[in-house]
Amino acid sequence: RRRQEILEQERQAGMARLRDIKERHAQQLQDEERLRKMQSVLDRLEAEKEEELRAKLEEARARQLLQAIDASEYESIEKEKQAELEALQQSRAALEESERA
Repeated sequence: RRRQEILEQERQAGMARLRDIKERHAQQLQDEERLRKMQSVLDRLEAEKEEELRAKLEEARARQLLQAIDASEYESIEKEKQAELEALQQSRAALEESERA
């Protein structure tokens, strides 16, 4: 009789340990699933951030190109204006010369 009680207690203790193990395993699986979901979200956010940075870099390059074009165009316009001024000065000088003569 006493032996049966001891065996029953051991069986119940074993079942309790088994339940604990199963619960810990289930909790571990849930934790792993949560971690996978969080990693997925982090990966997506990282990809979005990389795309955003790539777009900003392209925009900055485009702005630099436009500034270079604007600077080049400005320089060209300045040269044209200078050439026109020189031509006007030469015309004025020629006109003054012809008036003196």
